[in-house]
Amino acid sequence: MSWEKIAAWIGRRRWWIIPPGLVLVALVGVRAILPTVIERAAAYYSQYYLGLPARVENVDLSLLTGGVVLENVRVGAVAEVGTPWHAALHPRIIDPKASLLHIERVAFHWSWWELIKGRLLLKEFALESPTVRLLREADGQIDPLRHAKPLAPATREKTSPSDKTASRNWPVEVRRFVLRNPNVKILDVPTGQELLVFSLENFEIDEASLRDSEFGLGSVAVNGPILKVKRELILSDQPAAAKKEAVARSTVRATSEGRSGFRIKRVNVDRAEFTWLSAKGPLDVMLKLKASGLTAEQGKRFPFELALQIGDGKVDLSGEAGVLPPYYKGTLKWDGISFAPLLLAALPDLAAWLKSTDGSGDLRITADLAGADGSPGIRLAGRTTVENFSAADPSGAGFALGWRRLDVIMKEAVIPLAVGGGTSPLPIVAIERISLQEPRILYTHPWPMLETFLGWDPAQKATMVAFVLGILERDSKEEQLIGRATLDLLEIKGGEIEMRDTTAVAQATVRGMDVILRNMEFPEMTFEALSLQAMLPTDSRFSLEGSLRGDQTGDFAIGLQELDLPTFSPYAKDAGVTLDGGRFSLKTNLKMQGDVMTIDNDIVLNKLGLSLSHPDWFVREFGLPINLVLALLRDAGGDIRLQVPMRRDEKGTTISMGAVVASAVRASILGAISSPLKLAGIGMGGRSSPGQLKGAAIKSQPGTSDLAPGEGARLDGLVRLLAERPEVQLSLRGRIGTEDLPILADRQLVENARAKVKLPEISDVGFLARRRISIYLAKRSKGEQAELGAEDRSIYARYVAAVQIPPDQLQLLARQRAEKVRDLLIAKKVDGKRLAVGEREADGEPGVVISFQPLPADVGKPLKSSTTKKSS
Repeated sequence: MSWEKIAAWIGRRRWWIIPPGLVLVALVGVRAILPTVIERAAAYYSQYYLGLPARVENVDLSLLTGGVVLENVRVGAVAEVGTPWHAALHPRIIDPKASLLHIERVAFHWSWWELIKGRLLLKEFALESPTVRLLREADGQIDPLRHAKPLAPATREKTSPSDKTASRNWPVEVRRFVLRNPNVKILDVPTGQELLVFSLENFEIDEASLRDSEFGLGSVAVNGPILKVKRELILSDQPAAAKKEAVARSTVRATSEGRSGFRIKRVNVDRAEFTWLSAKGPLDVMLKLKASGLTAEQGKRFPFELALQIGDGKVDLSGEAGVLPPYYKGTLKWDGISFAPLLLAALPDLAAWLKSTDGSGDLRITADLAGADGSPGIRLAGRTTVENFSAADPSGAGFALGWRRLDVIMKEAVIPLAVGGGTSPLPIVAIERISLQEPRILYTHPWPMLETFLGWDPAQKATMVAFVLGILERDSKEEQLIGRATLDLLEIKGGEIEMRDTTAVAQATVRGMDVILRNMEFPEMTFEALSLQAMLPTDSRFSLEGSLRGDQTGDFAIGLQELDLPTFSPYAKDAGVTLDGGRFSLKTNLKMQGDVMTIDNDIVLNKLGLSLSHPDWFVREFGLPINLVLALLRDAGGDIRLQVPMRRDEKGTTISMGAVVASAVRASILGAISSPLKLAGIGMGGRSSPGQLKGAAIKSQPGTSDLAPGEGARLDGLVRLLAERPEVQLSLRGRIGTEDLPILADRQLVENARAKVKLPEISDVGFLARRRISIYLAKRSKGEQAELGAEDRSIYARYVAAVQIPPDQLQLLARQRAEKVRDLLIAKKVDGKRLAVGEREADGEPGVVISFQPLPADVGKPLKSSTTKKSS
């Protein structure tokens, strides 16, 4: 019956016959008992229709102004035995902490005048502190009415088309709806933990209306949302059989009980202003919504279109959706969206990091959370773009990240959800292209946030390590959890990485970084081609080219051109090394075949200059001082060239890579030192004195300074060595051998005869024999020819052995031999300043010992112009 018919019926009755006093008494009586009736009616109808106990603690009526307030409204979670009349006469005591629903205060204010005209106008509808407590049972189901036992018959009213046309629903309008401090919890029954907690400070809607199944909306405001969801809520441990049984049971119950859910014929929100309030500030959104046939019936879906205006950006969501089970298939498009305001509203702590960013995208989405059309999961495909991204540590130091443009084009991304409980499989992603333009990373050491993480106590670190190892162990044991990813093309253009070290007062920047990666596959970690180009500090170039095939088979070529070493000197100080000058170049060919890795390194150090805080370490490691090694390694152009081959196979997996590199470098340095010496025909000896390397000797003829036959040709090798190693100086030290002593003694006897010195006394030598030997020596002293008989020769040998050669004669011969070699080298155009005659070498084979030492700092420098002319 419409309100117009009710008003006509009242008008035809003669109410004046009833005395006014009786009417007043009746109204007062009704007002007195009405709160109790409402309280008992709530318990009755909850038991009858819901099958759950309900209780209202207090009812406050304002009939004249059109208002009612209900306090402490509670609905129990478990049905109790009894009839609805018993529940109304004896309301249950319901614990708020164990109830399904608890509302501290419900307030309605309506307009009597609008109600008389046939329209329900709620001036205000307020809910204070509503709490919803849902349980997830052992089988993984969340059904608030699972334990309900309703008594109402499951019947559906059948109406004819004429009845539908004749009847007309009341229009409903809500001027203001306020929801304050709502709280929703989902608890896990077996463990008792909270799986989901959602709360708000307040939620407000202005100018909402429903007319003939058409819904309208004015503005919406949300303040202080908090949502906490545990992973266990999604990854439930519900067995597959239990899930199928529960789904079948809920489907049968929904069908048999005739629960059709809500249905709205049409929703058309032309413009709704949505304000999301947070502690950091408001976020204003303009909303448009169009939908038809909205329903929560099992398996039903409906089309809808949602448009949001956030500042200058737009978001459009359109497609087909379902409530039971949750389902969506459609598109998501956005353009000009600044994510900073969104983070400001949702995650204000994280929003402090984001300085600026804009985004756009076009995605095709299929979200089948319950697996209605197949396996449960989410499928995405399309394009996303993030422009002008900039994020930095809010403290102003430590870390910053940004880029000009990031484009991601996805062929398809499949995010599977758990089936029948357990852990969900990992995603499967196929990406066509990722393009990143002008990325920039700034890292400052030390970074306080990183230092805080590294400063965790051992227990915290052990917990984190155990967590990571647990994930790795889980993934290695369950093959079905192995995700796959393919990437056709990755492009990075114009990248820049800046590193600052405040402890070492150093800074290095990598610029112009370009990367191209083609056809990468995961978890195989293979790719068809990789190319990386970058500009290192002081215009050095770095390049990397390679590919990695199945079974970890790959070839890589790495190049580094003229890296300025002094730039990195602050980092080398911790190792006791100061890089005074030089440039570093590297060419590396790396080959991988499973566990076998071979690396061939060609290293060039140009004009390297360094000093060690502990030089003894280098001497212990290489057997030579650092300045001598550098002098021997440098060629005429100031280059040091090293070949450093390395090999690592399955036998060397337990060896530190640092030890492998150090061993290879040491062998290469020693090889590079010995190579020019071998070419010069000298070879390597030991250390002759501090700062020197002793080579093999140039042989001399016994008793003289002349070179032995064939030794002159070896000087040519020394000439070549000195020409190629301009910073090397030769130290020449003569050496006396046992072959020299008889010759020197014979020469001494001749000199003694010339000086009329008697022969030394020797036993068992007669006068005549002494006389014959004296005559022999006298003739020789005069340059005459003389000979001895066989018997006298043996006696003469005894005289020779008895001669004591003066040390100064031995020193003289040794020096003459060294000077002889020096003069021969000078004759071959060797600078005499690079040839030093040293003290006598220890006795050995007659000759000159060649030692190598670095050229003194003042040798080899150009003279002043006046001195040069005078010298000429």
